[in-house]
Amino acid sequence: MGKSYAATWPVIRVDIEDDRERPRGLTDFMLTVPFRIASARLVNVLREFECECEYLPLQVRYGSERLVGRYFALNVQRILKCAIDREHSVIGFYDEEFGMAEDIEELVLKEGAIGDAPLAYLTEIGRFAVSDELADALVKTGLVGLQTIGPELFPTRIGE
Repeated sequence: MGKSYAATWPVIRVDIEDDRERPRGLTDFMLTVPFRIASARLVNVLREFECECEYLPLQVRYGSERLVGRYFALNVQRILKCAIDREHSVIGFYDEEFGMAEDIEELVLKEGAIGDAPLAYLTEIGRFAVSDELADALVKTGLVGLQTIGPELFPTRIGE
């Protein structure tokens, strides 16, 4: 993420299998190694909000289905390395060096860190931050495999 791969992106084939880490069946968002997979439905919403992303085509197979043109590697270009106010946040890490947060009790973002971006990736905790408007659109679209957490369940403040 953060680096453009559009000019050098090869044909990549991905076999998707059901596992215990995500809902059964095809979902709109899947975390894989080495990239995140987004459905065409999710990509359409992100494009509507002009998110700074690349949508790199994948040839996906699920069971006997071949799903060419329906799934993409999501390459977010808006990467924030120092958006979190560490002094006022309460975050438990199991690997802080790689931004692997396991318990986020309170997240305080630095004033202006995200700006007007509808989508950004917070490397410090390995999570996406989305605007309220984008979160509403994602929920209303009925996407599967994605979870938005509102401020009432995930206390987040901007600045102090």
